[in-house]
Amino acid sequence: MYLHGGWAFGGTDWDDASPFVDAGFVLLMPMLRAENGNPGNFEHQYGKVDDAVAAGEYAARLPHVDADQVFVAGHSAGAVLAALVAMVPSDYKAAAALSGALDYEGFIDSGWSDVMPYDLNSSDERRLRNLTAFVASLRLPVYVFAEQSNPMVYLVNQQFANKARQLGKECEFASVAGDHMTMVRPAVEQTITTFRSRLPPGES
Repeated sequence: MYLHGGWAFGGTDWDDASPFVDAGFVLLMPMLRAENGNPGNFEHQYGKVDDAVAAGEYAARLPHVDADQVFVAGHSAGAVLAALVAMVPSDYKAAAALSGALDYEGFIDSGWSDVMPYDLNSSDERRLRNLTAFVASLRLPVYVFAEQSNPMVYLVNQQFANKARQLGKECEFASVAGDHMTMVRPAVEQTITTFRSRLPPGES
């Protein structure tokens, strides 16, 4: 399952994720609520987490999919969703977050407040969308990738992984060359290698 970046699905998202197909994975890329003309409201996370979980349940029940080997990965906004999905019950076995704003309060305050569809003065609204407040809730192994060219993103992702490990969670951090967009291809390639390493012998 690949969760695209941004808040709508575009043609370049397929280009980003196509190496999974080339590597032999069954690839699903859902368009979630309020995206691309879909019904629903733009809630910013919340319901989209449920949608991503439901997409994994759908994938696990496809006849040509091994229900015990369903993985989720995402870039940017999709990375945030992938990490959130790793904190709730699902059919996924591991998650990969590529250049995600894992400190969401810091992300909002860095210039994105004008697109947030909720009351930014509400501490509850801000906290409930902030992954760093709930690292202890991680249920899945998580692989975190961040680009070397952005010190803030790099540090936030590294701190997230460090905190997870301190709490006894399986979480690995890796730096990737490039910027927010050009890091995707090498990070996807590393994700493929990582997910393959979790497959039973003979299935890689």
